[in-house]
Amino acid sequence: MAETIRQYCVALNEAEKDEDYDKILEISDKLLESGLEQVKSLPILQCKLTALVQLGQHDDALKFIEQHGEGELGDTVATRAYIYYAQYKNDEALKVLEDADPEDFTALEVKGQLFYRLGRYEEAYEVYRKLCREGGDGFDELRRANMLAVLGQMQQSGQKKTEPSTSGVDTYEQLYNHACHLIACEKYDDARKALDKAIDLCREFLTEDGASEDEIDDEIAVFLVQKAFILHATGNVAEAINLYKKVQEMKSTDTNVKKVLAANLTPFKNKYLLRRALKKEGVDRIEHQEIVTGKLRKRKRKVILPKNYDPNVTPDPERWIPKSERSTFKSKKVHKKFKDRDVGRGTQGASNANTANIDYTTAGPKDSPKPSPSPAAAKPGPRQQKGKKKKR
Repeated sequence: MAETIRQYCVALNEAEKDEDYDKILEISDKLLESGLEQVKSLPILQCKLTALVQLGQHDDALKFIEQHGEGELGDTVATRAYIYYAQYKNDEALKVLEDADPEDFTALEVKGQLFYRLGRYEEAYEVYRKLCREGGDGFDELRRANMLAVLGQMQQSGQKKTEPSTSGVDTYEQLYNHACHLIACEKYDDARKALDKAIDLCREFLTEDGASEDEIDDEIAVFLVQKAFILHATGNVAEAINLYKKVQEMKSTDTNVKKVLAANLTPFKNKYLLRRALKKEGVDRIEHQEIVTGKLRKRKRKVILPKNYDPNVTPDPERWIPKSERSTFKSKKVHKKFKDRDVGRGTQGASNANTANIDYTTAGPKDSPKPSPSPAAAKPGPRQQKGKKKKR
């Protein structure tokens, strides 16, 4: 049996090195089920609790803590606070952290993350500054990156105005958070340079670590999203849209990247908003270039001249008057065949040039005292006889 326990312990140690928490949980359960006194002296309970937390089985981890208590598990303040933090039970996490040791770095890490989530950036900054100053356990780079993230949020929310410092910025996580701080200060050129450097370092580090191309793309997606935001903020809307679409094609598993894409790319799916943004981009470029090039003038239209135009000849002053009213107008001669074509035409009362001089007021002949003879009846004319048909 002792040999079996030793084999389990060796397997447990190997699983811990490989971070295989499923195997750690399985071996821990087998050792605890054995009920041997030798197992009680080993930190098997702590191994199982760590495996439950790492596997995300938070409810089981809380039950396990209540079952065994601090007498067997030791100080579990930081663990319980982290579980509540992971479950988004922020009030319970804060209440648990009130009993934490001020020098417990694990509890301070959870407290810093919790303050950051709640927007209490001043308190989060003080926590991370203490951790960076008194640390030295191999997590200083991560703490420095978190502190830079807090500084960026403080700058953006207006809680504290600080100038971004490049001292101690070495890893790609630190460069990313430093770039976020620069973005909050609206120093977009410096932020873009920091992001480009962070992308190169991230790709180099993950390649050396043996990561696949998909894993590398998934890691740098958040960097590209921030870079697209800088392009959008500086007026390069078309480039920003292309970069957003490129990140979308990567199909990142990061929920934050998906949220940012949904918020920033969705408006451009509307053709009207896209057209308005591109139009504004052109206006912004003109305003930005006025300092160097002066006021930009609109393109002049080409002058279209009439045919046979001679610029040396003075234009006719009567060119706007109808041709029939010009002094140089000569009417065409009317053919004798159509000379009287207007006679009798037109509406009642109309007259033409030939009838204009006729005096219609002249009195007719006076009545004669002799009665005029009545007209004779017309004589009948000869009859027309129909031709007789010949009999057959």
